[in-house]
Amino acid sequence: MKLYAYCLVTASALEQLQITGLSDQKVYSLASGNLAAVVSQLEGDAAPITKENVLIHQRVVTTVLEQTTPLPFRFGTVISEEQLTSYLESRKEALAKNLELVHGCVEMSIKIIWQNSATSQPTLKSRQEGEAAEGVGASFLRSKSEQIRGSQQLLAQAEGISAWLKSFVLPHVRDARFEMNPSQRLVLAAACLVERSRLDLYRSALERACQERPDLHFLTSGPWPPYTFANIDLEFKTYFGVS
Repeated sequence: MKLYAYCLVTASALEQLQITGLSDQKVYSLASGNLAAVVSQLEGDAAPITKENVLIHQRVVTTVLEQTTPLPFRFGTVISEEQLTSYLESRKEALAKNLELVHGCVEMSIKIIWQNSATSQPTLKSRQEGEAAEGVGASFLRSKSEQIRGSQQLLAQAEGISAWLKSFVLPHVRDARFEMNPSQRLVLAAACLVERSRLDLYRSALERACQERPDLHFLTSGPWPPYTFANIDLEFKTYFGVS
């Protein structure tokens, strides 16, 4: 029988869990030194991808988050006990370092949507009129030049928004990841690792930012387990080939 893995924790920080996981199996911790994996038994080689199972996974990790800060696995991590024990032992120093980074923190999400006229493309009619006036070749070159200038302008504006937002939130976070998409309506997505004791300061700073830029639409959420900062999924699958 395989194990379904939910997250990793510092063993000494975790109390006994009174919760069931996938397939109504008891959730328990599998310790190796000062590390422990929160798991449940699973029949078969894969966890069915259903809304119910995804919510169960999230519920287990959130329950652990109430006790300590875990390194969560993405949904669907299935492994044997031997592989998991080997992983905890071989990567104990790196995992301990990751746990130290997220200790006492939660993940907060920020997404910014903008309406920027520079993202609009020339209409078919305007392109046809340009071709008629200039010729197809000249119109094409002019269009490409305008696209390049437009892309550069979008990038500069997106970088400005990113720098502006960072000035508000970075003083109140332990770590942050920013991703820009200048050509998309969702221009910026940020994940912030925030100490629980500084959540009020973070929220106040973000509220001031929202008030300062009413032209931008903010989507905020959290607190969440620190999925973005776990840094364990890729190496886990690479070294052990698990699903």
